[in-house]
Amino acid sequence: MYAKVFFQLNLSFSLGLYTKLHKSSLYLEPSKLRETLKFFLSSRASIV
Repeated sequence: MYAKVFFQLNLSFSLGLYTKLHKSSLYLEPSKLRETLKFFLSSRASIV
C-alpha cells in the first residue's frame, strides 16, 4: 500500500519535473539537461 502511493507520488513528481525542465530547457546547459533526463528515465525504470 505505502509502496504504491510512494511510486505514484514519485511518478507524478518525475513527470512534473520533466515538464518543467522541458519548458525551461532553453535556459539550461545541455549537459545538465542530459543528466536530469537520465535521472528521469532511471526513476521511471525503477517504477516499472
